[in-house]
Amino acid sequence: MSMQQLKETMELLHKGGAVPLNVVEAVNDLLEKVGQQPELWECPGCGFTYDACHEDIDPATGEGNGNHTCPLCELIDVDREQDRLRKALGDALKLMDKKFYGMAHKNLVEALGQEGEGNQ
Repeated sequence: MSMQQLKETMELLHKGGAVPLNVVEAVNDLLEKVGQQPELWECPGCGFTYDACHEDIDPATGEGNGNHTCPLCELIDVDREQDRLRKALGDALKLMDKKFYGMAHKNLVEALGQEGEGNQ
């Protein structure tokens, strides 16, 4: 049942004496408030919900493109990428302590060039 149909039904019930006017007015106020609520977008990955007007920006046009990127999932990806790079740096430092400079350099270059989840 649409909001308009609900309003019409309440008016008919009031005219028939089944619903007092104050109830009809209260329902109409609630329906108006519901109609003013923003459209929400819910992340399918984590369930975080926010106003759907916050769309990703198309770099070519500078306008919203209708897609959404979850800021929480994005933060988790950045944290994972930082952990991966910290581990690579720690491993390289251990190799350098053992005077394996070439291997340390190679491993760091590979780690920095690797496309991790947060490095795309």
